[in-house]
Amino acid sequence: MTIFDMREGSGHIPFLRHLDYTIGGEFMITHVVLAKLKDQSVQNVQSTEALLRSMNGRIPSMRYFEVGNNVGRSEWAYDIALIAKFDDLDGLSAYQTHPVHLPVSNRLRELAAIIAIVDYKSD
Repeated sequence: MTIFDMREGSGHIPFLRHLDYTIGGEFMITHVVLAKLKDQSVQNVQSTEALLRSMNGRIPSMRYFEVGNNVGRSEWAYDIALIAKFDDLDGLSAYQTHPVHLPVSNRLRELAAIIAIVDYKSD
């Protein structure tokens, strides 16, 4: 898992690093994004959730899409989760550079204190 510290001056987020396996069609790629927001008010969490949901059905390579906000209140918990599935790494790459995704991703970076991302092979 890659965790990005979004505090000012902490660096940048690489879009998609090279993964050291090939896709043979036996599995999908699952993309998980967790965000801890700078402003954790109910209104801000809901508006961020709506921002992420605005991508649903608008990116052809995305085969599954789910967004939710945290219902628990652990201090360790993230506020928002996004789960998306793609046929392969090419589909994930197409999503990462899609004109619908780019402004949403940029806005999430502005809103988040911390973002954690994991991309993994799944059934």
